[in-house]
Amino acid sequence: MNNINIRKAVINDAEKLLDFFKKAGFETDFLMMDGNGVGMTTEQEVEHLKQYDNPKYGFYLVATNEVGDIIGQSAITQEYPARKKAEHIYGFGIAILKEYWGLGIATQMMEKLINHAKQIGVARLELHVRTINTSAINLYKKFGFEIEGTLKKMAKIGNEYQDEYIMALIFVGI
Repeated sequence: MNNINIRKAVINDAEKLLDFFKKAGFETDFLMMDGNGVGMTTEQEVEHLKQYDNPKYGFYLVATNEVGDIIGQSAITQEYPARKKAEHIYGFGIAILKEYWGLGIATQMMEKLINHAKQIGVARLELHVRTINTSAINLYKKFGFEIEGTLKKMAKIGNEYQDEYIMALIFVGI
């Protein structure tokens, strides 16, 4: 963990992020992507990253190893930026390469993102997680996320459907 750096994502990360998504999607069925990644070009990923220059849009982090490869990413993103009644709702997502699971990277990223969420006045932070992903569910609960419901057949892995929980962290006093 000593050689892991967690920092704000920058535009120059676009290509490495696309490579990361392909690898992460290939390694686990817990993500909505597969080995094809997120289906974006480098130019599209650059435009996506530019949106995070606006702190109200959200906050995007990457974790890098000792040689600068991206080994994790996490973000909070405003879900409905054009809707005044829902501008307080942000989505949360995280992915870590399998060889780095269990090292506390996700915990560190979540701490930074939740602190940022508080600073910009997020009232509701929500996420989706597969009901069988107990490690992630336990991590989210540790940070105060609560299960609000079950979304049926949200993913199809081979011929089998999997359900997801929708979980949310409600910030009190905001």
